Formats: sequence, structure tokens, C-alpha cells
Amino acid sequence: MSLSFKTQIQVEGLNLCRAVCELENLGFELSDIRFLDKKRITFCVKSKECAKVVAYLKKKWYNTEIIGEVGLSKIFKAFKRRAIAFSLIAVAILAAVILSSTCLEIEINAPEVLTSDIVAALEKIGVKKGCNMRSVDLDETENALCVSLPDVKYAFAEKKGSKLFITVETLSTAPQPDDLTTPRDIVASCDGVVTRILVLNGTPLVSVGDAVKKGQVLIRGQNTFADGTEETATAMGEVWAETTCSHSVRFMPTTIESTPTGNVLRRKRLKIFNYFTRYDREIDFKEYSTQTTVKKLFPLGITVEYQTVFETKTVVRENTLESCYERLKLQAYEGLKAATGSNELQEIVYSTDTVGNDTFVTAKAKIIKNVAIGG
Repeated sequence: MSLSFKTQIQVEGLNLCRAVCELENLGFELSDIRFLDKKRITFCVKSKECAKVVAYLKKKWYNTEIIGEVGLSKIFKAFKRRAIAFSLIAVAILAAVILSSTCLEIEINAPEVLTSDIVAALEKIGVKKGCNMRSVDLDETENALCVSLPDVKYAFAEKKGSKLFITVETLSTAPQPDDLTTPRDIVASCDGVVTRILVLNGTPLVSVGDAVKKGQVLIRGQNTFADGTEETATAMGEVWAETTCSHSVRFMPTTIESTPTGNVLRRKRLKIFNYFTRYDREIDFKEYSTQTTVKKLFPLGITVEYQTVFETKTVVRENTLESCYERLKLQAYEGLKAATGSNELQEIVYSTDTVGNDTFVTAKAKIIKNVAIGG
């Protein structure tokens, strides 16, 4: 039996038996003939004769559809489509073997001001891009960096494949002492009622139970001594007050959403160094979202990128305040938690407010917080 490349064709129309007989009389070799129903039939022809068979059937007013390659033709077409990828993989493997012992990249994790000094110190001992990785002594590299850079607390070197990692930590310096005689006041960040005061430096101007306004001076930058003398000071301390916080969410009567249809396409491609192959499948969706994951083949320098494509469609929804009220309350509550930094809000009050043509759902709560600015 001779091996041949074949293509499967579907034909739709009347008198299908006569069409098959006419094709065979013309010398076309048909195989795997299957009647799907009275008006539809499938069969296989040699791939090199496919175009002639389709042209003849269309001339006879038959509807034709090429289903795809079968047998050796399908294998050959798939191999041809991936030939570039196979070639790139072979090149990558060969390059990995050749370059596995070569330093292709040096990654430096250190303060930017030290980068040039670190590069210079590495070059003095022969460590640079293109050098032989086997000749790089990690202990010698770390010692050379510590000796060349006096402000270095420690240096760490690590090899991973053809990449060299350098980490440098500098010595920490003690902060300069503050001048506590520099005049500075502490003011309120918002309105509230004072509940607690802690003064470390300066003169308090409010007491527990006082109502304060935003911007009001709470602790003055001045110290008064027993003999009546005064001197300027840097006010330091905390003033805690009960205040009302709120967060509003706007109601949208019309929303435009991108909704998944349920159709999913999965495809993949290769990244070899800085070159990307084409994806093995094309996207036919007009609207879609994607989710991508990658797997690295170390140390070949090959990355396989898997992409899942979800078909979506744009939907315009008409909303009512009643249908969205609970969701808006939750959003206002979450915004209030983020604004206050508290997960334990008490006595939350919700309200609906109208400003112009806009409607808002607002969450309000009383909290106790440090309202001092500058302390």
C-alpha cells in the first residue's frame, strides 16, 4: 500500500452518488466515503488534487467545505507549522551548551550610587560579562568588594546558570539628634472632641472634652518654666479625639460590563532569549480577556508562555438604586475601613445623598484617633 497525503472534504447538495461517480470517472481517487445524511457526504482525496476536486464541485453548484488534513498530511502540516519552533529549540539547546560556562549577565542589588564602584571592583579581579563562570571564585569576589568599598557592611555573590548575582549592604549611620528648641506647633488634622492628651515637649492648649477644629493649635511650640521664663520648643506629643469619618460611593444608573460568554481558547508560544515565536492558535473572538502563565526551562533560556483567552461581550445594564443599595453599602463600608485604617468600626450609619444629578450612598462612623499633625 502506498502512503499518500490526504485531505477530508464535506459536500452538500443533491445527487451526491452521481457526483462521486463523476469524480472517480475523472480519475480522482476517493476514500473513506461517508454519507452523513441525504444531502451531506464526506470523503478524502489526495491533498495535491484537493483544489481541483473543490473547483469541479463548485462548478457543479455543490457546497464544499475542507474539513482538514488526515493521516500523513496532518502530521506533515503540524510538523511544518512547528518547524521554526523546533529549530529554535535546537538552536537554544546548542547555545545553552556553549554559553553555560559564560557569564551573560551580572545583576547588582545595591544602592545606585555604588553601582559604578562595584562594577570597577569586579573588573579588577576579572569578573565581567563574557568571563568564564568557572573562573569566578565567590569568596574572592565578596572579599574584593568589601576591601574596595569601605562603606560596605557585607557583600554576597551567587551564581545561577550564566547569571551572577551581587548583593551589597552598606553600613548604617546613626541619625543626627533633633534640635528640640526649633519652634514648631502641633495642629489638629480634623474636627473632633478631645479624649486623651500626651505631651512630651511644648505647652498644651486644649483639655479632655474640648471640641477642636481642623488646623487648630493643640500643643504650642513653647515651654514655660517655674520662674516664668519661656523658650521656643519643638512640640511633641499626641492628641486623641473622637471624630466622624465618612466615605461615599456614587450610584451609577447605567453600567457597561464585559461579561464572559463561556467560550475559551488555549494557546502557547515560546520565548527563546529575546525572541518570541508566534502563538500556535489565532484568536477569533472580537472581545476577550486573557490570562497568561509561564514556565521556564532552566538553564536552556527557553520560556513556554501559556495563554488562556476568554471570549467576552459588552453588556449595558440599567440599574435601580434599590437593586444596587446593598452592594453600594458594602463598597462604602470597605472604603470607610480603608480611610480609617480600622477593621472594628462601631455604630455605622448609612445615608443616601443627592448632589445635583448624582446620588451617593454614604457610610459614617465615629472613631477615636490621633489627630495631632507635627508630633
